[in-house]
Parts: sequence; C-alpha cells; structure tokens
Amino acid sequence: MKFSVIICTYNYAHFLPDALRAVAAQTFSDFELLIVDDGSTDNTEEVVRQFFGQFRHCVYLKKPHTGLADSRNFGIRRASGTHIAFLDADDLWSPEYLQTMKSLFETHPLAELVSADVLIVQTSGTIVGPLYPPGLPALCGPITSSRDLFSFFHYSTPSALVLRKSLYERIGPLEVCFPVSGEDWDWVLRAILSGAFCIRHRQKLVLYRLHGSNLTTQADKIFEAWLWIYKKRLRGQPVDREIKVDVRKQIYRWLPSLLANYPAAKNRQLIAEAIEAVGQDRWLSAARFLTYFGLSRAAKFARGMKRFHRRIVKRSQKIDLAAAPELMFAAVSKFRQDTERSKWHPLNWLLHPPRE
Repeated sequence: MKFSVIICTYNYAHFLPDALRAVAAQTFSDFELLIVDDGSTDNTEEVVRQFFGQFRHCVYLKKPHTGLADSRNFGIRRASGTHIAFLDADDLWSPEYLQTMKSLFETHPLAELVSADVLIVQTSGTIVGPLYPPGLPALCGPITSSRDLFSFFHYSTPSALVLRKSLYERIGPLEVCFPVSGEDWDWVLRAILSGAFCIRHRQKLVLYRLHGSNLTTQADKIFEAWLWIYKKRLRGQPVDREIKVDVRKQIYRWLPSLLANYPAAKNRQLIAEAIEAVGQDRWLSAARFLTYFGLSRAAKFARGMKRFHRRIVKRSQKIDLAAAPELMFAAVSKFRQDTERSKWHPLNWLLHPPRE
C-alpha cells in the first residue's frame, strides 16, 4: 500500500502553507506528495519550494489553468501510489489522517473508497458545524439502497476521501464539464453505482475552511450541477421511483436557501429546472408561483432574522487556525460532543454559507 497525496491549488499561496504544514505533521510519513499548480499567478511556487525539505518525496507540477477537475485528473495520472488522497489547498488534515485511512484499508481489504467526517470553520476559526449530520450511521460495503447512496455522496468532500487508484482506473476520470463544482459528487456517485466497496468513518479528521472564494458558495451553480447529475446518472435506474422520492426531498431542503440568496426571476428559473428534472410537483409549482408575490423577499427576511438570532443567542466556539496541527485537532475533540448534538445540516452550509 502506497499513498499519493495530491494538493491542487490555484492562486491559494496564502492558504497553502497551512495545508503543507498539516501534511508534514502526518504520523504516517511514507507517501509521495504531488502539488498541482493550476496556472497560479501568485507566489505559489515560492511557497512550495520552502517546504520541499519536509517531505521524503515532493513533486511540484505546474500546468495551464484548466480547472479543478482537470487538475485532479492530471495529478492522479502522475501518481505512483496504490491509494490516492486529496487535500484542497485551503483545508487541513489531522496529524492522524493518513494513518487512520491506512488502518481502515488494512482492516477492510476489499475497501475502495473511504470517507471521513469534516468540521467546517470560518477563516476566523469560528466553528460552523460538522459535515455529517447527527445520527448518520457508519457504512461499510457496497451501497444498495437509495438512502445510503444519497447520504454517502452528499456528505463526502475530496479532502476527506481516499480511493484506490484501481477504482479510478475502473470508473474513469472526473468530468470536466462542470463550470464551478460538482465533479467530485459525480465521480463518487459513479463509483457507488459501479458497486464500489465504500466505508464511512465518523471521526472528524479534516477542517474545511470557509472563505469568500470557496467554489461551493455559488449556490445556483451547485444546484444546477446537482440536477445535471441526477438526470445523467440516476434517472432511469432500476430503483428510479425510490431515488426520485429522495431527489425531491433534497430539492425541498435546498429551496429555502435558494429563495433567500437569489432574486425572484432567478429562483423561478431554478425551480423550473428542478421541475423539468423530476416532473410536475405541486410544492415546487406553488413555490414558483409565489415568487411573483414576494416569496423570495420573505425568505431573505427570514434568513436575516435567523442570522441575528444566531449572533445574539448562540455563543461562538473557535479553533486557533495558526496553532500546530496537533493542537488544532486536540481542540476539535473538545467540541465533538457539542457539534454532535447540533441540528445543523451541511446543505445549509453549501447553499447558505455564514458570512464573517
């Protein structure tokens, strides 16, 4: 078993040192590190060269700017490892991340795709919440039910995924057609549908840092990518009726945040695309009709009141992102009990990220 760690970066020289320190702090150090620079115009190369001496095998690969999906494919093609671990340049790993993943693959020799939990923080260190919602069960094996299918690929993020390179070779590269994001969801879903042996690990081993330039803050593009994935990958599957029920539930959950973030005309367009994907739906049709009578403004007002209540009532919990990785994740364990009890849902973060 050999790990290839791939960091893709584009003009993130200000975040990259934290990610590299987290990789250098790994308790398991027998890996190769490939840093794929997607045509950055900042001092990314200078930052990388400052860290060369901290890794046994570190390769800096600079290429023309073609987007994140193509950069991930570029890195995987040049990786020599049997297992691929991604780390986005603005995210942070626990020092035990690679060792924990290695142990899971050793314990389950058939495993092909492993996902861990994530704690989401703002750039100030304020904790937003965990990626996994409370009560999300552990999972080990091929995924056969619609419920497990949605819960696995919805609650996974590249920085917390490790995959066998043989699985990538079987499934094929990430799609490069997504204008913003969604290629990771699409690839994980393709792996699930192919019968991949998946493991969901509940330990919080990654910090996802929220900031203004996250790709996932573009809610409308993410929503449209999700509809494209459903139409291309899921519509017409043998359990299509069961899947369609879950798809509708997901759309209902996205709707309040879409309404609060976009003007009425844009919301009518997005709802129309959802109806085209899943068929006529009385709740979606009603929501589209009510956008003519102030529904978007009402949703925006409700969002403002929710933010106000959160600032007044909820005490913020923070992590020092400038601390050593082992100290940061020691702090994560202290917040675990509180975050497990929260009712926060990751889709609210994707479509309605907190503003600092």
